[in-house]
Amino acid sequence: MLVKLIPADDREHFLELSCLFSFADKPIFWDGKNYEDITSSTDLSKLSIQEGEQERELIEELHINCGLYDEIDYNSRRIREKIINKLKEQPITKVQDPKIRAQAANSVLHELLEEKGEYNSISTPKTILFQLILIALKDGKISAVERDLLREYQTRHNLEDFIFDDLLERAEAINQEISKTIAIIME
Repeated sequence: MLVKLIPADDREHFLELSCLFSFADKPIFWDGKNYEDITSSTDLSKLSIQEGEQERELIEELHINCGLYDEIDYNSRRIREKIINKLKEQPITKVQDPKIRAQAANSVLHELLEEKGEYNSISTPKTILFQLILIALKDGKISAVERDLLREYQTRHNLEDFIFDDLLERAEAINQEISKTIAIIME
């Protein structure tokens, strides 16, 4: 929506963050099986994150809007691998725990933020935060893992609580209006 307000040299970073938010709370599989279906023959080293069609389309659309369509597979794969590697450090029985998921996602977030460094414009972190809130709202609500990531991003960029709250309120209003519009169209 406001991707064009993000400076061109910060867009790839934004896309990596978008991938992180898209994958951070998605179901995890071991050798194609969920936790309840693991057997002694399951290859536990084959950890994967389920990527739904909705997430794939969102990431593709963001890459197109940023003018970085050729980077879709690279960014998605890179971020998925980072999350998976963090989750592999945990005992298998804890990987599904939202707190562990949030820790893994936050660890990846810190890596991405350290790689990027500071933004050149003071409006860039606010624009990116707003876009990340919209991404987190894509399925109608913000998960605990996504909320933790959003708050961590806010803290890292020294954004006041009232800014976060205002951006969240506006993103929720936009999300509601889009949902109402789609409902009217689909009737």
